[in-house]
Amino acid sequence: MPRLYIRRLDQLTATPLAGTDNAVGPFFSPDGKWLASSDQDGYLIRWDVAARQPRWRIKTNFPDNVCLAISTDGRWLAVRAGVYESDTARRVLNFELMHIVHPEGTAFSADGLRLACV
Repeated sequence: MPRLYIRRLDQLTATPLAGTDNAVGPFFSPDGKWLASSDQDGYLIRWDVAARQPRWRIKTNFPDNVCLAISTDGRWLAVRAGVYESDTARRVLNFELMHIVHPEGTAFSADGLRLACV
């Protein structure tokens, strides 16, 4: 069963993050204070790294949802279900409404104003 582990690069041991059974696709925020992951049940989770606790957890209905990109300012989180505000978990863009089903990759521009997706 996949589980999310966090390890400082100057240490040898990694510690599992509790509650991350079936985790997939983790990405750190640009400042390293939080990370986002998904799980095989279709939940998207934002984790507070210092507290080692989830800040929010939402059902996306995409069991293969992966965390594809985080904007350079950390405001936006793009996954297969769409684009979410990282602070509130509010979905601001639904890819299916744009006739983009299951994107395989996304990238934010450095200024955070554009999103490329395939």
